[in-house]
Amino acid sequence: MLAALLAVACGADKVSKGAEVLVCGPSSALAKGKATVSFRRDVLPFFSRYGCSSIDCHGGPFPQSSYDLTGYATLFGPGAQAARLKTCNVIPGNAQESYLIEKLEGRMARGDRMPLGMEPMAAQELQLLRTWIDEGARDN
Repeated sequence: MLAALLAVACGADKVSKGAEVLVCGPSSALAKGKATVSFRRDVLPFFSRYGCSSIDCHGGPFPQSSYDLTGYATLFGPGAQAARLKTCNVIPGNAQESYLIEKLEGRMARGDRMPLGMEPMAAQELQLLRTWIDEGARDN
């Protein structure tokens, strides 16, 4: 299922997974139905509120783990950790398998729970991000 979801994604960043090449990027093919969560209104401010997109974290010219949370195109990754694990940070249509959600929920295979050194994000805020990804991670 993961390979099928990633196969329809379009983007410049690729991760090799054996003979399979994963493409980390947005996909208009998965964006069906009405979006209830907006990237500009809900998701981008979410990262600002927690300092995720600050220059000290995943913003600026040299973002931590080479993962940039300052804009839509860079949100999909893969960042350095996701690339090592041969996955994408955001998999449109599949929040459960998105490495970003794993990191925010503390279910990742490597590294620390995010946001680093802070309390875990509130469940309703994580659900907002999950919904945006499950709705196709649109640039809206």
